Amino acid sequence: MQKMIVPTVVMMALLAVGIYGVSQVSADDLSSYPPIVERLADKFGLNVADVEEVFIQERSEHHEMMRQTIEERLNQAVADGKITEEQKNALLAKRDEMQAEREAEREEHRAKMQRWFEDQGIDPEVLAQYGGFAGGFKRGVHMGYMTGSSN
Repeated sequence: MQKMIVPTVVMMALLAVGIYGVSQVSADDLSSYPPIVERLADKFGLNVADVEEVFIQERSEHHEMMRQTIEERLNQAVADGKITEEQKNALLAKRDEMQAEREAEREEHRAKMQRWFEDQGIDPEVLAQYGGFAGGFKRGVHMGYMTGSSN
């Protein structure tokens, strides 16, 4: 039975991570796991943290593949004489810097929203089941799919 469950979970996770990765929403998971992680764990009787770890690992691998693709394209631009090796390295460094800044901004926004919810006496976990306003701060919506953050 587990031989069927694990490949199914992995395939569903890959599909969800694909949707999740494309969205780039990473909107701010205030205190729980994304719904897809919870659903998979519940459906197959798995540990939620283990399922989330698969998502995190897949997301990390996806980001690394994207970086490699960009680096290959820049290598071609160097080979074609369009930019220098130094310019390529500067572009890659700037890309990494901008990603780090975006991550810091997301974390800052997450903390700010958590404080706001606390100041208002609102439990975002309770409101999340109703969607709408609280869900907008907790999770992003992309192409009709709910996405959460797991960094």
